[in-house]
Amino acid sequence: MKNIRYAVLGGDIRHRYLLELMKDKGYHVRAFHVSGVPDDVTDVRAAASSSDVVILPLPMSADPLRLNGSAGDILLRDVFADPAPLYLGGCVPADLALELSLRNIRLIDYYNDENLQMMNAAVTAEGAVAIAIHETDIALMGAHVLITGFGRIGKTLADRLLGFHCEIHIAARSDADLSLIRALGYIPQDIHDLAGAVCRTDIIFNTVPAMIFDQKVLSAVGADADTDAVIIDLASSPGGADFDFARQRGLKAVKALSLPGKTAPKFAAQIILDTIERILVNA
Repeated sequence: MKNIRYAVLGGDIRHRYLLELMKDKGYHVRAFHVSGVPDDVTDVRAAASSSDVVILPLPMSADPLRLNGSAGDILLRDVFADPAPLYLGGCVPADLALELSLRNIRLIDYYNDENLQMMNAAVTAEGAVAIAIHETDIALMGAHVLITGFGRIGKTLADRLLGFHCEIHIAARSDADLSLIRALGYIPQDIHDLAGAVCRTDIIFNTVPAMIFDQKVLSAVGADADTDAVIIDLASSPGGADFDFARQRGLKAVKALSLPGKTAPKFAAQIILDTIERILVNA
């Protein structure tokens, strides 16, 4: 792998640490528009076309047209050079993946790696707990907590909160998940009846990337609680809450996107590098 020419294009502090880790291992790697890192090249197309492997951010795009980067001014269409190297990006938009495949440009979504997603969930859960402690004026011990969604992040977050002796309610959609929630000692909630579940809630963690906290549900949040409720939205953009209405109601609502890159960027960088190395071994 040390004979491969790498370029890291865009990205946040995780990718700054990724560069450091790669250089420490003796990899030939250059940077362009990585947060906090001087550019090694002056042109994004030159960086791509002169590399064997191009590593793109997680998530890859800030909007449908632009690459996530420190300046936010890299157009996606400028990233994909000809002749094309192997591209590795995180959370690749489906329409872009299809377009590139039709152009015979190889792009692998490294966020699809199961190991990365599990470790990412663990770090996200840690960061979510830290936000909850910082944003509330109560102890987690004895707090009424609601988690919506029982995927990787929901499961890991519930496990971390057990040690704080919270009263943990988990809302899920499927009967199988609700049965597992009960079997694990949590309190199951029907996700279709959130308005009834949020009245006594002190802290809400949302992991569902759909608008489930609409005006009806938000109007009921914390109605019977002794403290002001806090909503921590961990779902991918656009999230699962009506933040404008939450502000009108005086609710504290926190968009907590890309927590691994904010709370544990060096660890997150190591996860990304491990994943990239596994992909290249099997490519």
